[in-house]
Amino acid sequence: MNKKESVRRYKFSDAVLKQKALQFQSLISRDIDLLSTRGMTAARQAEFTTAFQEFFLFPSDTQFESDKMIKSENKIMAREDLEKQIRDIQFMASMAFYDKPAYIKAFGEADLTRQTDADLVQTGLEASTAINKYRTQLEAEGLTATIINTFNTICAEFQRAYQEQQEAINDRDINTNVRIELGNKLYDLVVKYALLGQNVWQSKDEAKYNDYLIYDHAATIETAETDDTTE
Repeated sequence: MNKKESVRRYKFSDAVLKQKALQFQSLISRDIDLLSTRGMTAARQAEFTTAFQEFFLFPSDTQFESDKMIKSENKIMAREDLEKQIRDIQFMASMAFYDKPAYIKAFGEADLTRQTDADLVQTGLEASTAINKYRTQLEAEGLTATIINTFNTICAEFQRAYQEQQEAINDRDINTNVRIELGNKLYDLVVKYALLGQNVWQSKDEAKYNDYLIYDHAATIETAETDDTTE
């Protein structure tokens, strides 16, 4: 069963969340004497700092997307090379077996551009097998050991490029979820200590009370806190 995708619980950018978390760390240090009477401990401060550092140091979505794009470009170039190699081999086969279509079919489907990457990997393997099986007939049409080695190398390069692209896509998706979860964890602590700070300064100091507002008004904070879907 597929893991449900994480959903951000905060309605602003990651950069704003970092800024707010830094602000709240400073506020907690400023007001620690008063906040400690409501349960703020050194351990909880450390937990908040750790949550911030984990989120701050985690690579951005842009970095993972960039890696995926690079791997995709590499795969596209490797695919173009493999398609050319397969077509060359298939042409040799069509010359060697021009009146025997069943033999030609052993070298894979001819319509390469419509094939998925996974299908093209399979076609490359089929062509490689056919080359070994009918090497003698193909040598009469120009097949050489160098061509065979080049073909096998390009097949392997495409398989590797395709696999690396798939891994980059998976890494991006997985780490996007991880980043969201780290952000939600930090946001939950920001909300928690926003409410704590408002509580200790309520009816005491309006300016310091306002320091602990995340959004424009407290009601929004309470709404954000209760809108906590299960992942």
